Amino acid sequence: MSFDSEEDKAIERSMIREELRFIIDDFDIPAMRRPLVGANVRWMARNLQVRNSGHSDFARAMQLIKKLLKII
Repeated sequence: MSFDSEEDKAIERSMIREELRFIIDDFDIPAMRRPLVGANVRWMARNLQVRNSGHSDFARAMQLIKKLLKII
């Protein structure tokens, strides 16, 4: 799904964040890194695999993080 207007991009960001919050709920992530703001999303892109690479939803989480980084 691709969005063009700023309003559409805001909706897409919201949808991605909602799904990502659900997925990472049981990941091993420090509490201070859980809010899905720019710096934390970049941190997750670099560090999520350290303790979570074996999680069944790891690949989907990384897809969402990469997508989110493109539209933040």
